[in-house]
Amino acid sequence: MAYTTVDRVRNVSGLTESEADDLKVEELIAYADSIVETVTGKTWSSSEPEFPQIQLASSLLVAWLCYRGLVGVEDKAERCRREALAILEALRSGALLRV
Repeated sequence: MAYTTVDRVRNVSGLTESEADDLKVEELIAYADSIVETVTGKTWSSSEPEFPQIQLASSLLVAWLCYRGLVGVEDKAERCRREALAILEALRSGALLRV
């Protein structure tokens, strides 16, 4: 199960279809999910209380991967990368408390 969806990526980041088509976003979701699992050291389940943060981090990583190849959106790319990695580091270190 993917941690995010094309629609969620677009809603979270403002990424448009002209910046990355749905097929490209879908391909990058799998890659972003592998980054999430590598950084956190685990596979996540939708039943876990931290799952909304995982969805957000995965969405932001996909947006970063899309934006980093585009001219003129470097600030968006960097913001997405920083936010995603901050969430993942907090999860990895246990800084985000379980609900």
